[in-house]
Amino acid sequence: GSVLCTDGNLSYKGIAKELDIDHKRLIGLDNQRVVEGIYHIQTLNNYMMRWKAWLRRFNGIGTDYIENYLSWFRFMEDNTEYSDQTWIKEAL
Repeated sequence: GSVLCTDGNLSYKGIAKELDIDHKRLIGLDNQRVVEGIYHIQTLNNYMMRWKAWLRRFNGIGTDYIENYLSWFRFMEDNTEYSDQTWIKEAL
């Protein structure tokens, strides 16, 4: 199943409950960097930094489509062996 990894903000707790998904809170201020040996705050922060940098090229996105953008980003991250030319060719 899915796991929602967040910072210490409590607003995510209700979202996780509503969606019936596991929620891991990583609270940097408490020096809590790893939860259960596999959820690392550095990994989460690095991923978010890369995603935000990738999103900048769009000059804003519609929140209705955020899942599509995330899926696209994840696909690109998981398939780094392809060149830009290959992506363009496949898109056409």
